[in-house]
Amino acid sequence: RILAAARAVLAVGSLASLSYVAPGRFVAGQWLQGLLLLYTAHSITLLILSRFQREITPKFRYWVQVTDVAAPAAICLLTNGPNSPFFLLFVFALLAAAFRWGMRQALLTMVASVGAIAGETILSVQGRFRWLASGPPGVDRFVLRTLYLVIFAFLIGYLAESEKRRRAEALSISQVSSKVRVDAGLKGSLQAAFQETLRLFGGSEMLLVARETGTQLASLWRGEQLEDDGELVFSWSHLSDQESEDYLFPLPDPGAGAAWRKGNWMSRTLVDKEGTPIRRLKSALPGGFAAR
Repeated sequence: RILAAARAVLAVGSLASLSYVAPGRFVAGQWLQGLLLLYTAHSITLLILSRFQREITPKFRYWVQVTDVAAPAAICLLTNGPNSPFFLLFVFALLAAAFRWGMRQALLTMVASVGAIAGETILSVQGRFRWLASGPPGVDRFVLRTLYLVIFAFLIGYLAESEKRRRAEALSISQVSSKVRVDAGLKGSLQAAFQETLRLFGGSEMLLVARETGTQLASLWRGEQLEDDGELVFSWSHLSDQESEDYLFPLPDPGAGAAWRKGNWMSRTLVDKEGTPIRRLKSALPGGFAAR
C-alpha cells in the first residue's frame, strides 16, 4: 500500500510536470502524454486494488515490479533516453524491489534498468527508433546515470536488508519470550524456550549453564531435538566445581560472547556486550569444554 501510494503520487507528479518540461521539445510528444496518462491510470488502479485486497500474491507483486521497470523504459525512450528528465522513475523501481524483497532483487532490477537505458542509447544512435531522439545520445549522461543506479541499488538494498533483519530479530525474540509462562514453572518455560530457539536456529542441541551468585552453585539444562519425531529431550543436573569451570570459562576482556566453528580451537568471532566484533582478540576453547 505504501508503494502503491508513492507510485500514484510519482505518476501524477510526472504527468503534471509534463507541461513544464514542454512536450513539444520531444518528437513523440503526443505519444508521451498518452503513455503518462496510461501510467497514471495504472498507478491509481493499483492504489485502489491495494486498499481492497487483503493479501497481495507473490505472482501479482512480480508482474507489478515488471511494469515498474517497463514503464520508465518506455517513457525514457520517448524523452531522449539517457537525457530523459523522467529518470527518477527507475529509482522508484529500485526502491520497490528492495522494499518488497531485498538486496538481490534490487540488484536484479538495477541490471534490468541499466540494460533498458543502454538499449535506449543504442536505439537513439541507430535503428528504427532513431527518429525519437531529439538530440545527441549523451554517452556521458549514460555513464553517470548507470553509476547512479548501481550506487542506489547497493545503498537501498543494504538499508532494506538491515531493516528486514531487525524485524526478524525482534519477531524471533518475541516468539521465544512468549513461551515463558508463570503457570508452566521454570522447567516448563525453559523447555518451551529451548524448543523454540532450536527451531529458530535449526539446531539439534542446546545447553544452558547458570551459576547462582550467592552459593556459586552451577546448574546445566540440556535440550536435544530428536530427528525421528521432533520431540525435545530435556534434562537438568547440578555441576561440580571442575565441570562448571569447563563450561563457565572467562573470555578475554572486554569479550562477552564468542563462537567456535568447524572444530577450530580459536574463536572465529568475539564480541563485546554491545555485540560489536572485537577483531584484535581471540579466545581459546578449553580442552574440558571441547571434550564434553
